[in-house]
Amino acid sequence: MNHPELIAILLEEKVRYQNEVDWRLLQIERINQLLLGYEQEDRKREEEHHTPLQQKAHITEIKEAAIQPINYSPPKVKPASTTVQVLPEYRGKTIISLVESIMLEAPEQAFHADFITKKLYGDLPKEQHKVASDRIRSQLQQGQKQQRWYKVRRNPGCYSIKQLP
Repeated sequence: MNHPELIAILLEEKVRYQNEVDWRLLQIERINQLLLGYEQEDRKREEEHHTPLQQKAHITEIKEAAIQPINYSPPKVKPASTTVQVLPEYRGKTIISLVESIMLEAPEQAFHADFITKKLYGDLPKEQHKVASDRIRSQLQQGQKQQRWYKVRRNPGCYSIKQLP
């Protein structure tokens, strides 16, 4: 296993563990909110007709009932084979800024999404190419919405930094 693959796997594990921690914290918050609601109800009832000792016993019962094992299945994480990084010379920049710099090299030219994908990622296996290509297409659409470049009308999947006829 090479260094980039190991880094990708470790990053995936980190995300998976962080998701699990976030999910558990959310469950704790929900339990705390339930307990707070029950405690407020008990205080209200206590004021009406319970003694403090009865109230304390009731709260203890509720807390014990609320603390049950949590069935947790971690969120699905993409397998390492679908984690794709740009070529080393392009790392450290956002995809959208890389796409823009490619287009600025030839402002009068139309660039197809597949060309940009190959330029930024090189030759990839089919599954990784699909992931990279989807990412590039998404960034091309985002850049068009931000008016960073234009979609070329009669050429599907092509974009240009200048509006072409």
